[in-house]
Amino acid sequence: MRTFFLLCIILLNVSAVFAEPVRTITVYNDAVAILPADYSRIHAQLKVVADSMEKSRSSVQSDMIKLAQKMAALGIEPADITVSTITQGIEYGWESNSRVVNGYFSAGTLQIKVNVLEHIHEVYKELSRYPSLSINYTEYDRNDKKQQETRLLQQALLSAREKAAIMAAALDAKLGAVHSIQETSLPASGPQPFRAAKAMSEVPAVTMGSVTVRAEVTVVFELE
Repeated sequence: MRTFFLLCIILLNVSAVFAEPVRTITVYNDAVAILPADYSRIHAQLKVVADSMEKSRSSVQSDMIKLAQKMAALGIEPADITVSTITQGIEYGWESNSRVVNGYFSAGTLQIKVNVLEHIHEVYKELSRYPSLSINYTEYDRNDKKQQETRLLQQALLSAREKAAIMAAALDAKLGAVHSIQETSLPASGPQPFRAAKAMSEVPAVTMGSVTVRAEVTVVFELE
């Protein structure tokens, strides 16, 4: 009995070695859409240097309270303003090739979500009134980005099948079953940024943004 099983195993291995290899065709395809943004998010920092940490912290807190009030007047809800904890430290400088203490700083970052893009120039104008505030960048995004990514992924897959069928037909072959599918899209790079101008007062009257959504796939089809 044991000899019988060994013979079966040997025959199976021999069959596998001489089996006809599966013919495949590999197709890459992508789908891209540049869509208008639904909202923007401004990333900024408040930093004050004073002769004591108490004074710099008090100044930053005061600016944050005033800023929240001004944003509310522009229709920005409190929930759309995210503020970090305040960090503090020593502000150093250089004099005669020696490091000196220039004061004590307090700083905090904040994010302001603007749901009505037509109002973003008003928000920039208000932010320009704060000497202690600097804008790092503004990003744009969509509320339905996940749905758009799904739509483009389906589009990329269907287009990949069409492309593979054309290639197979050109070589007198017939497209078979799907052998493997791989999403080859790079990790999302995030919403498209708008870098603030050197002088915030130079911001144009209307600043709009767009969001690029992409899906990339590699599909392997069997050939009959």
